Amino acid sequence: MARVPDYSQRQVGIRPVGTPGFSMRAPDASGLARGLEQAENALLRHVEKERENANRAALLEADKQLTDWQHATLFNPESGVYTRKGKNALDVTNATLAQFEEAQSKIASGLSSDEQRTQFSQIAAQRRESISRELNRYEYGERQRYYDDVDRGQLETALQGAALNYNNPDKIAYYQRSAQQVLRAQAERKGLPEEMLQANLLEASSGMATAVISRMVSDDPGRAKQYFEAAQGQMTADDQVSVTRLIEREIKSREIEARQMQAIARAELSSRVSDAQSAYLSGYDFDNPPSQSDFVASYGAEEGAERYQQFAKTQQLGSAIREIAMASPEERSQIIDRFNPAKDGVAGEGFAADAKLYGTLVNTASRLTDELQKDPAQFVASRSPLIQRAAQQAQDGDPAAVEAYATAMIAEQRRLGAPEPKLLTSRQAASIAAAFESTEDGGSNAAQIIEGLQQQWGKNWPTVYKQLQDKLPGAALVIGSGVDPQTSATLARIAPLKTSELKVGLDPAEVKGARDALSEGMAEFRNTLAGQVGGERTFATLYSEAERLAYAYMGQGKAPQDAVEQATKALIDDKYTLKGSYRVPKAYDADLVEAGAERAIAQLDPGTLAFAIPAGVGEDFAKERVKSAIERDGYWVTAPDESGLALYYGGEAVLDKSGAPVIRSFDDLATEAVRPAIERDTNAPSAEPRDYSNVRWGQ
Repeated sequence: MARVPDYSQRQVGIRPVGTPGFSMRAPDASGLARGLEQAENALLRHVEKERENANRAALLEADKQLTDWQHATLFNPESGVYTRKGKNALDVTNATLAQFEEAQSKIASGLSSDEQRTQFSQIAAQRRESISRELNRYEYGERQRYYDDVDRGQLETALQGAALNYNNPDKIAYYQRSAQQVLRAQAERKGLPEEMLQANLLEASSGMATAVISRMVSDDPGRAKQYFEAAQGQMTADDQVSVTRLIEREIKSREIEARQMQAIARAELSSRVSDAQSAYLSGYDFDNPPSQSDFVASYGAEEGAERYQQFAKTQQLGSAIREIAMASPEERSQIIDRFNPAKDGVAGEGFAADAKLYGTLVNTASRLTDELQKDPAQFVASRSPLIQRAAQQAQDGDPAAVEAYATAMIAEQRRLGAPEPKLLTSRQAASIAAAFESTEDGGSNAAQIIEGLQQQWGKNWPTVYKQLQDKLPGAALVIGSGVDPQTSATLARIAPLKTSELKVGLDPAEVKGARDALSEGMAEFRNTLAGQVGGERTFATLYSEAERLAYAYMGQGKAPQDAVEQATKALIDDKYTLKGSYRVPKAYDADLVEAGAERAIAQLDPGTLAFAIPAGVGEDFAKERVKSAIERDGYWVTAPDESGLALYYGGEAVLDKSGAPVIRSFDDLATEAVRPAIERDTNAPSAEPRDYSNVRWGQ
């Protein structure tokens, strides 16, 4: 701040010049006085000028401070007034002027004189007026900008709200009214002409319709097109063109995509149909088969329905194939007849396709029949839930469960028409046969295998044994027929050796003698095999093993006759009682069986037998002749499974009405032998029932 000098006191001192003297005449001092006056005036003018300079400097300094405050307050890039925009700029004029008053008052307080304060007050007033005008203009502009931003925000909110609720007509109408209210209020605020208001309303309505259609077209182009047709009167020309292109482009895209999807769907459906048909024609069910809607989606309503109907026929055929697999011969014939495309000799529409399916069914039935005949046990075990449950229950070896499994297996195979029911699958039989190849333990394993099988199958062992006959080596067959453990071990031990190897070291004459003795010793046994199916093979196998066994005994030092007797005793005499044309296992009383066999023939009802009646011959007469002939010339032959006797006449088996051979089990024949005694005891008055438990027809 400039310092103003104080000139209120005289600044020049007066001193006497020379020695004062006394004179009666006053000196002339006018010039000096004038000089002094002039000097004083000049000094006063200088003082006044300095005062003015000091005031000007103080005012300039104060003005600079006010200007700095103004710049900082208005233009500060972080907190200046002009950084406030929109809503934040409202009422900045009053707030800033209040700050201005405070700032100029503070600056004025630093001035040193009233004159300076007065002059600064004038400067500040002018500055305040200038700032007020500028801030009023700025605040008005920002206020209008804020109002415009609010209007734009409301319009954008309405636009987005309509787009988000494009599926709700009520919501769209609400947002349209909201936008119109905003535009009308804006026009009134700005004083816009009616034409501008209508233009703004059209633009807002058009933008909203465009936004709604843009969202709607992605869901349903057809619906979007309908909405556009209803709303295009409220849209601008440019928006109408862009929306039209958008809808057409989306419709074409959907058509292309639909064709592509249809092609993909057809390919996928074709694959599923192929898999399903293959499963059905193979006798299996199919998980998640194609539905009618799948066919319609891929081929259209008409073609899809036709294709589905054809597929449904294959589906039905699959069910029929599954039924055929476990159907009896009579049921199988009925199932096939259901699919006959030309019943009663009349074909209808779709005959070609139906005939193809019918042929497939017939071929499948034939194939299944072949499978049943080739491996009946495997056929049933792989298809019958009943047999599968029985097999699972029999796994622990419980005799009752094994018996139940065997009974169910045989019964199911017979129901299905298997000509020769079996208990073992081909794979199981082959596995058992392969087990006999091992002789590392001297052959005892073969005997143990047979013994284990006999214990496992119990009374069903003959059925298993019969199935194994064409797979087991001769030694195993003989072991399986039932011989003592020592003989079984010997047969198994010599099984890998050739017969020529067994004769090495033996006297040829003794070998011939042993062979002759064996032929003579087995002649009677051979008679019991003469009429039996497969009897010659059974005899050949047994003879071969007896011969090998005899050679083995001779190799141990026995005489030929003794060796033959020991071999035939172990293989025949210890196992059977020979009764002419048949043999009875030692487990049964041969005399009781013989008596029962004679009684069975005597009591045979010819009406149960299958025989041809010659033309002109009465049925009763024919029956009598048949009965008489059988009683006279009929004979019994041991059944192949050695479970009983089969009735023969004239070298052929006697058949019943169903075409099955007439067979009686040894148990039945033994019971038939004692039946008369039982009936007499039962009918005798006041007689105590006899105990026939000791009668030996089985062990």
